[in-house]
Amino acid sequence: MVRTQGEPLALAESVLRKIREVNSEIPVSFTTMDARLAQTIPHRGSAAFCSVFFAGLAVLLAMAGVYGVMSYRSASESPRSASAWRTPHQYRAHGARPSEPSQ
Repeated sequence: MVRTQGEPLALAESVLRKIREVNSEIPVSFTTMDARLAQTIPHRGSAAFCSVFFAGLAVLLAMAGVYGVMSYRSASESPRSASAWRTPHQYRAHGARPSEPSQ
């Protein structure tokens, strides 16, 4: 790694020459730090996509959980205790009316 004040690739030839003087078998490649960072850091779009995907998955799992709890509760209750959940329209459909509130 070499730090420069000017254009980094302008010094490539002189740096390569110095490295070859020490050991000519060392593999050498030149790239800028900006190019290296662009290769290693994932794109912002992929991070945003992952965030949206997992947020949507969390919402779907929460909806499935609420549905499961509500269906389990309604299936496990007796018809008498489940009548507290009925609306007046459902009473009329069965031919019965809810009791009048006491005054």
